[in-house]
Amino acid sequence: MRLIEKQINFIRQLMEQLAGGRAQAHVFGSRLDGTEKGESLDLLLELSDSVESPIMLVACMSAKVPRKMHECKVGIFIGTLIPKSYRSMTSDTGKDSFYDNR
Repeated sequence: MRLIEKQINFIRQLMEQLAGGRAQAHVFGSRLDGTEKGESLDLLLELSDSVESPIMLVACMSAKVPRKMHECKVGIFIGTLIPKSYRSMTSDTGKDSFYDNR
């Protein structure tokens, strides 16, 4: 992995600050393979519990991580639990869709 310990620790500390113990960051893409030449950093934020504002979490990570990574491009993807206010239903096509039942 082409991240130095200082960068890894920064990402871990930032995740702890923004999401507490409810999230982990996973690197994927070219940075995971030290032989690839990709310039961007792709992060998957895996949330073990819902957070109040996932969009703000992504926005903060998007703003702070590039500065620590010498302004490299950062792609941030989030995986979270679907809030209880959303219910899954199957359409006539057999594909799942979601609706807000608030």
